[in-house]
Amino acid sequence: MAESEYFVYVYRDGRGRPIYIGRGRRTGRVLAPHNHNSKLAKKLERDKKIGVEIAGPFGSDEAAEMVETALISAIGKTPALRAHLLNQRENTHKYQFRSLAVPIDFADRDGQPRLEAVELDNLVAKSKGPLLFVNISNRNFGDDGRGFDPARPPSDKYVLERFEKYWQLRKLYFDHWNDNPNLFPRTLVGLFGPRDKKIVIGSVKIDLDHEGRWNCSDEDFFTAGLMKVPVRLSDNEGLDYLKLRGRTIAAEKVGLVFGRVRQRFFQIFGNRAAT
Repeated sequence: MAESEYFVYVYRDGRGRPIYIGRGRRTGRVLAPHNHNSKLAKKLERDKKIGVEIAGPFGSDEAAEMVETALISAIGKTPALRAHLLNQRENTHKYQFRSLAVPIDFADRDGQPRLEAVELDNLVAKSKGPLLFVNISNRNFGDDGRGFDPARPPSDKYVLERFEKYWQLRKLYFDHWNDNPNLFPRTLVGLFGPRDKKIVIGSVKIDLDHEGRWNCSDEDFFTAGLMKVPVRLSDNEGLDYLKLRGRTIAAEKVGLVFGRVRQRFFQIFGNRAAT
């Protein structure tokens, strides 16, 4: 057997459920004691019905790692199987499965429960004001003609530019909010995906002045009846305010119904008077 050959192996219990996925050079790794994982070692010693399967050979350790990582992450996203998996790896990895539009650093967030109305109400309280949700598509925009590629999420700067502007807020809400500063949304949340499972591609704290109004006195924030939401990237590292990036939400279930006209590109949650 060539020294450059690597294998990926899967241990299955008597019911066919995967309990451990690993990789190694030569098939001997499969049969060697697994002293690095005490739970697996005890399981192998105690349960004689455990079987093993291998895939490969692969030409490099990296290729085997790709397969190993993808398998662990795919099985780990299935609750009924995850409970039996004895792999101890917890760190995110570039080869693992993740939701579209989510950077690898937030890949584990899609394993959390979908955002429901009760949690959104709690987020309104933490934010100390309404949440402004904006719906993002993968269409081209701006002078550079780039769209939003969910398989290769762009830089945070680009993502923020995508969902901070321009929204039909000036005529519909802005003057009313100025008369009632408590109605100003405090958090801007960008969403992407189908209506039954939208993904948070970024969540940022909106820049306010000392009276609680949006800090947008500069005319650059306005164009016709549209507005740019005042946000500072320096205050929102990771676009993860309130730890929402990568979370999923059944938008219409919580009343966030988006449409194809400008007035339906965004929704406000947390203040009925504002909507």
